Parts: sequence; C-alpha cells; structure tokens
Amino acid sequence: MTGQRGREAVAQAIARLQQVTTVTVNTLEAILIGPTARESAKVTPARAVLEFAIQGVELEDLEVRIAALEQRVAELNVCSKADP
Repeated sequence: MTGQRGREAVAQAIARLQQVTTVTVNTLEAILIGPTARESAKVTPARAVLEFAIQGVELEDLEVRIAALEQRVAELNVCSKADP
C-alpha cells in the first residue's frame, strides 16, 4: 500500500479501531474485575490499560509541547518580518 490508497486504508482502519474502543475497554475491565477470571488472566489486560494510559499522557504532553513550539515559531516569524 502506497500513496493515497494506502493512507485511505490506514485511515479506515483507524476509524474502525476507534469505533470499538469502548467495547474493548469494557471487555478489559470485565476481565480485570471479574470474579471468575484467574489472576494470571488479569495481567495482560491490566498491563494493556496501564500502557495505553501512559501513552495517552505522553501524547498529551507532546501535543502541548508542539503547540508551544509552533506558537514560538509564529512569534519569531512575525518578529523577523517586522525587522528587515
């Protein structure tokens, strides 16, 4: 997959994943808190939840940092245009 068709295929896959996110989280939660699940069966969903939570925090941090950098670049561009 290359080019536009590849990007469209990936975009569709991401959209499908987003649609089942709630169901997936509910499933992981049910396994984690379910009284019938073996303790060993709870490790994988617990790890997944923690990993995704950490990734979410990291992405939010990157978003804030990128926005600050973009703002700084915009300010520098305005200043450089004002000073010939």
